[in-house]
Amino acid sequence: MIVEIILILLCIILFFCFLYERDKKKDYMNRYDAETLELEESNQMMDSIFCNVHAYILLIDDDFVVLKTNYYLLTDTIASFDKKRVGDLLKCHNAMCAIGGCGTGDFCKRCPIRAAIQHAFDTSSNFTNLEASLEVMNDDDTSLKIDASISGRYFMFDDKPRMVLTVQDITELKKAKMLQSNT
Repeated sequence: MIVEIILILLCIILFFCFLYERDKKKDYMNRYDAETLELEESNQMMDSIFCNVHAYILLIDDDFVVLKTNYYLLTDTIASFDKKRVGDLLKCHNAMCAIGGCGTGDFCKRCPIRAAIQHAFDTSSNFTNLEASLEVMNDDDTSLKIDASISGRYFMFDDKPRMVLTVQDITELKKAKMLQSNT
């Protein structure tokens, strides 16, 4: 009789534990669903912002690997599954001609953009309005020279160095200034 009472009490306790855990799981799932929805809304907002900025925005790590960018949205191209370095993504002529891609070519050592980014990472600093001429490759393997203004903002995220680069094509702006100065 005592064993039966103890078993009944244990069953009751286990039943209430089950109910408690089930309710706790429901709470976790509701919070998870709410946070997932919030994250999706945040991503949609970021994509909207990224689409309406007239410059490429690249979040990179200290190996120059692009972690997030609006490049694909602005160029209406399909995002690559493999991670690309800055020069590979922007189709830098030097990167496209080097067997190992961005950072491995002979001209990469003299690239002012690469030097500015590396210096910013090395000194945990920022740089703004670096003007450089880029030779980028078109989809038909022809090259196009453009003038760009590049800025970089250094920051730490999860104890890892990161940088946000903005790359703005200023070719038309420079042409307009030259026409103005000639008149």
